[in-house]
Amino acid sequence: MPYHTNDIGNLLISKPLPSHLSPVQSPPSSLIQLNFSKLSFNSKAPQSDLEEEDVNFILITAQQQGYNPFKILRQVHETGAGLSGLYEGFDAHLYGRLSYLFVRNTIYTIIYNQVKPIKPYNDLSYREKAVIAGIAGIAGAIVSHPFTVVSIRQALDTQIKPEWRRGYSQSAFKAVNELLASGETWQGLKANVWRHLFYNVSLTGPYDYFKEGFFTRFGEYGWVDPLALLLATAISSAATLPIDNIRTRMIQLHKQAERNRINFTTISQGISKALDV
Repeated sequence: MPYHTNDIGNLLISKPLPSHLSPVQSPPSSLIQLNFSKLSFNSKAPQSDLEEEDVNFILITAQQQGYNPFKILRQVHETGAGLSGLYEGFDAHLYGRLSYLFVRNTIYTIIYNQVKPIKPYNDLSYREKAVIAGIAGIAGAIVSHPFTVVSIRQALDTQIKPEWRRGYSQSAFKAVNELLASGETWQGLKANVWRHLFYNVSLTGPYDYFKEGFFTRFGEYGWVDPLALLLATAISSAATLPIDNIRTRMIQLHKQAERNRINFTTISQGISKALDV
């Protein structure tokens, strides 16, 4: 049956592909042109003649080929929500970051001051600082986890069918209470802890290493700190992105298995199934 263009973003991709479109076959260019040319998002627009099967094929093909983040930003904006559509879950994300940074930096400072050398011109090694940062990051991840769950789910809520959406309150604290009532407060906690452990260890150690190396070789220039941070950030991004993907998928999982594209309960299962997709 034909669908309104407003419903395209809510279609599931679980229905089998039509016989005239195979998974290994590239979508016809005319079909792609038809899809994008008719996306109006105007509630008074006429019905699109795209069939459910054809739209499913386009969505599956897009998932297999990956997404361009700039195209996604443009598509979210074109839904009519404006820039507000890009800030779903902002309050929860803000409180999550604030609570994480407060706990992480406080614990790091306390531990560092307890174990640092007495002589002011001595300092801890890269490994010692990385270990302290990892411990502090774990504590921050645990405290901020409820806000992280709410933020991720609010951002992804618009991508699923309306009747399946969790519909958390826009108030971060009310949303956390709703999450507590659902019994899913700590869903994905292990992956979140590992993510922040990897992030802190892979950022703190390399940053100090590069900073000291540049300072020793080139002197005290203004570009030393930014360049060291840039290189360390690149390393930490590469180290944390895989577990970050698993964390996001675990947090978004519904209790009803049929609502999930991939079902898994452990990090190792999530990695295995993600590689098989």
